Amino acid sequence: MSCLLLSVGVVVLLFAANPKLAKAESLGAPETMSDAFGGEQKFQESICLTDEKRAEIQEQLQLSINKLRAEDKIAAIDSSLPPQFIFPVRGNAAAVTDFGVHRMVNFVDHNPAFPSQVRDYYCGTRTYDNSNGYNHKGIDIANYPFSWNKMDNNETIAVAAADGQIIFKSDGNFDRSCTFNNNSWNAVYLRHADGTVSWYGHLKRSSLTTKAVGQSVAQGEYLGVVGSSGNSTGPHLHFEIYNASNQLQDPYQGTCNLMNSFSYWLIQPAYRDSSINKLMTHSAPPVFQSCPNPDIPNEKNVFTPGSQVIVAAYYRDQVVGQESQLFLIQPDGTVYQSWTHVSPNTYTSSYWYFTRNLPANASIGTWKFRVVYESKTYEHTFLVRAAQLFDFDGDEKADVSVFRPENGVWYLNQSTNGFTGLAFGFGTDKIVPADYDGDGKTDVAVYRNGTWFLQRSRDGFLGIAFGATTDIPMPADFTGDGRAEIAVFRPSDGGWYIYNLINNQFTAIQFGQAEDVPVAADYDGDGKADVAVFRNGTWYLLRSRDGFTGVAFGQSGDKPVPAEYDGDGKADIAVFRPSNGTWYLQQSTAGFTGVQFGISSDKPAPADYDGDGKADIAVFRDGTWYLQRSGQGFTGVAFGAATDKPIPAAFVQ
Repeated sequence: MSCLLLSVGVVVLLFAANPKLAKAESLGAPETMSDAFGGEQKFQESICLTDEKRAEIQEQLQLSINKLRAEDKIAAIDSSLPPQFIFPVRGNAAAVTDFGVHRMVNFVDHNPAFPSQVRDYYCGTRTYDNSNGYNHKGIDIANYPFSWNKMDNNETIAVAAADGQIIFKSDGNFDRSCTFNNNSWNAVYLRHADGTVSWYGHLKRSSLTTKAVGQSVAQGEYLGVVGSSGNSTGPHLHFEIYNASNQLQDPYQGTCNLMNSFSYWLIQPAYRDSSINKLMTHSAPPVFQSCPNPDIPNEKNVFTPGSQVIVAAYYRDQVVGQESQLFLIQPDGTVYQSWTHVSPNTYTSSYWYFTRNLPANASIGTWKFRVVYESKTYEHTFLVRAAQLFDFDGDEKADVSVFRPENGVWYLNQSTNGFTGLAFGFGTDKIVPADYDGDGKTDVAVYRNGTWFLQRSRDGFLGIAFGATTDIPMPADFTGDGRAEIAVFRPSDGGWYIYNLINNQFTAIQFGQAEDVPVAADYDGDGKADVAVFRNGTWYLLRSRDGFTGVAFGQSGDKPVPAEYDGDGKADIAVFRPSNGTWYLQQSTAGFTGVQFGISSDKPAPADYDGDGKADIAVFRDGTWYLQRSGQGFTGVAFGAATDKPIPAAFVQ
């Protein structure tokens, strides 16, 4: 977006007998090439600064310089030290890991005629004017992809193109502009050693550097978050420069640059800076919202064998005929699938997504979506793991469900298959739901005085004696084959006893004490559940890949609620504290957080209820479920009776 409006350019490609690609046309349907969908993200230009606003800024700058000079705070001009700019936009390392966060939208217009008579420094037309006599006087660098999300999350920042002195700042102005207006922008203005002045406009309100006017900044130093303040139709940086004589300059050197014969760049960026900004895996295609609403990426990074994966690549400056080689790489490094995509047109910014189905026997572990584009390799990792806990219908969403001890009935409110009730068990049974047959669906099961009774969704009924009356059942996929093993923790000797139903292999591990709470989960993200215990505020983990560790987190009286809250494929250490109704999460990627959600009598029931690959904070209270879903927000659901056992809380001790 330049002083611009983002929209999704959607086109259809037609193929004749001639294999040469047809030209894309705007027809209102997704752009498709074989099984590729997506297209260009278009924009509508508007005037970044009116002549009146620009004159007002020039006056403010001169007044500020005069004030600094009077206070003996302005640095002397040294014409022998021209600036050598670096690119003034970059990703905020604290907020984003994208390969790139911007796209070049518009250059300076060198053709004084108007309207629709434009010429950039390269003699191209990547700039704009209008019928009122406006010729674009700066360069526009827009957020991409998901521009409003990037602004809201402080992902794209403006930085000082060169060492300089702050000569003026403006802040506090509205920053979610979508249409032409006469608002003032939020901006920082720097003067460099030779008197060159650089402008950084449209910044996010209250994001500007805390340094005061008169202070110096170093090249690459933070100035503010890229926003949409002032006359703007989407988040972008307007970068404008003037020489010591206050003459407009174009930082780019080129044949059609009639303003200056040299480049201001330390290393001048290419006219078409073809690159991939981001690779993603999705649960559904991204939804691009109207300005100024954040987009809905539908990001998902955790999948199960046999599930559908949407992979997507987000490009800047993609040129017609450029080829991308795409791969799905299995955990052992072998290629599962590969295909090629050829760009059917030239785009400022574009995206392409492909739907792929994982095999039913997909290897558990970390997969890679790899794209080789313009001789550079990009990779995005995603996790394939065993079926989602408490997902009885196999749609990768945990189901609100209860076991009623009074009648031994399981009541399931399945997110896809709807309601069902199944009589299976006695009131004194311990419920042990898990996917015992590896079909991606949680199975109804109970543990009764040392005997397991399993009603498997694919393989049918099984009863097996394994364990003692006082054992604590703790089924989990300890082998990483996509099937839960039956397992018990024996407080009397601190032993874990695990039985593999496929190969009849028995394993015994001494790990724990009588007072410990067993908390088996995959803490190291290798697809295998780890033996672990919680003891009076300390976690002891025997991880299958990363070995032993002990972590002090929580206190006596807390309920351990390990789950994968940040969607990185690793179970997170977490506790629910009944005394204050607070969840404390030590997330393996997203770090620590505390969330007040619940009361002392609630039964914590964390699970992934919205299918985004992240466990949701949830409690069951007297027949009502309160869910704080990571992807879909809060909801309350009346399902069950006060004395029911919430099934997603089956292993919360």
